[in-house]
Amino acid sequence: MLERGLHVDHTTTYRCAHRYAPELEKRGPPHLKVTNDSWRVDETSIKVKKVWIYLYRAEDLQVNPLAFLLSPHKLLKRPNASSRERLMRRRSG
Repeated sequence: MLERGLHVDHTTTYRCAHRYAPELEKRGPPHLKVTNDSWRVDETSIKVKKVWIYLYRAEDLQVNPLAFLLSPHKLLKRPNASSRERLMRRRSG
């Protein structure tokens, strides 16, 4: 929220999460796509506001997006299992 210019105390976020979690659990599963443990990372260079940046996309075998990350620096020298774990860690962190 701070990234969008809105200061919210952590306890407010905690309370909202506990209040709306049951409703999200009830409504969410029908909309979720079934995936398996097999996935890959795709790296692409794109231009955003006249600056080249790297777009990393984690996709499953049916090319459904699982996660993405924009970075000004190249993160992966050669994609492998550990680099995929790093991408997912950066996404959740």
